[in-house]
Amino acid sequence: TEMAELASRRCKDGQSVAQITIGDPMIYSTSHYLLELVKQALPTERIHVVPGISAFQSAASSFGESLSIQEDRMRTFTRSSKTTSARYLIDTRSASQGLPSI
Repeated sequence: TEMAELASRRCKDGQSVAQITIGDPMIYSTSHYLLELVKQALPTERIHVVPGISAFQSAASSFGESLSIQEDRMRTFTRSSKTTSARYLIDTRSASQGLPSI
């Protein structure tokens, strides 16, 4: 809250304010919390979000691997997600391909 107030006050005073984050500010980022508070204090035309490159995009690029092509579906899970077990991922993939699950 304190940072949002400071950023909003400086913007209202005509200064430019930037928050730097690792990766994309809209994917699993703490930037979301600051942005929600700043939106309450400033008109939306004063707020600009610059997209970044997330770790999974960077890794795919480094390995030269496509994350999805044509009709593939891509899912991302948080590290703390309870649905990231190998069994869940295999069962989900099997079901989406019409194969029996294990």
